[in-house]
Amino acid sequence: ALLSSLFTWYGKNYYALGFIKKSNDNYDRAIKEAFKITNTEEKRKLLHFIYGNKAVNYDQASSSDSLYFYTHKAYKTLPRVVEATNLIYYFLRFKKNKDSAKFYLDEAERLLKTSTETFDQMRFYFTSGRYYNSNKDYERALECYEKSLKLSLKMKRSKNIMDSYWEIAEIYRIQNDIPKSNEYLLEYIKVRDSLAQDSKMAIQTSEKKIIEDEKKQYQKSKGKLYYILGASFLLDIFIGLFSYSYYRKSQHKDLLLEKNKSLISQKNEEVEDLKIKVNEAFDGMLLLAKTNDPSFITRFQELYPEFCNKLLSVNPNLNIAELTLCAMIWLGFSSKDIAEYTFITPKSVEMKKYRLRKRLDLEEQKNL
Repeated sequence: ALLSSLFTWYGKNYYALGFIKKSNDNYDRAIKEAFKITNTEEKRKLLHFIYGNKAVNYDQASSSDSLYFYTHKAYKTLPRVVEATNLIYYFLRFKKNKDSAKFYLDEAERLLKTSTETFDQMRFYFTSGRYYNSNKDYERALECYEKSLKLSLKMKRSKNIMDSYWEIAEIYRIQNDIPKSNEYLLEYIKVRDSLAQDSKMAIQTSEKKIIEDEKKQYQKSKGKLYYILGASFLLDIFIGLFSYSYYRKSQHKDLLLEKNKSLISQKNEEVEDLKIKVNEAFDGMLLLAKTNDPSFITRFQELYPEFCNKLLSVNPNLNIAELTLCAMIWLGFSSKDIAEYTFITPKSVEMKKYRLRKRLDLEEQKNL
């Protein structure tokens, strides 16, 4: 059980740093160790925890089949409010199946009656908001999101606070209450920027720690090498085989030096992989834009936190759709690209750009 728990927390830490493959590898090892546990109840709880966390990885990778597989596996292993709400989210986002979403919403409400966890209440209200929002019942959706926000603030859960601000801002935008929408959007941006800074510091700290560890390991290896060479030299003096031993010692030295050079080279490659994985977020953000995913602007703002702030300083009444258009233009998408990705005509895109110029008070000849 201890070994399974250890691999699970390794998986959670790798997820937090954005290394999904390493996270999944550790979750797989955790599952393997969990099946060795003889206590049935302990095994069930631990497997439920691992399946639920692994499902989050596939949500990050937008792999809907694997997301459903592990979420449903966690729910079947130990039915709880969190997994029920995750299944609601799955059927709303990937399957557009409101009947199945309603089934799990009822299940979540039933399970909530026996739960004393504030987190369960917060998740239930947030997901209920999503369900009512999908049915265009904005009044009930707003009511649920407000309850979720209140509980998130009480628990000081920044990610959930941020999500609630975003959803509330979206509803006010749909209702054409732009000042109210921007009020919540700015709150969202504040929390998001704080989280992005914390995440950036964590990645930089991890990268620095890896480099420092490898330097220490190299210095330690060098120290051992000098010790071995010194001992060999003394041994050569005592046994009177200076020439022969010196030859062998030189060979041994070259071998160790080559081995350490290879190790340093390997570790440098691993550090470069770290940097590459951090930058993979950019490709994921482009994919969200090309698939017209609503979370594109959220991901964009995580990578370029000052972008929307600067635009809103020009015109604080810009709505989410206009900010999204600005982001796509800034990324270099042509009008044809934007039309294709957002399922509208190029003429409609040009009209949106024309209105955007007016909103930003730009001269006609100035490059948008």
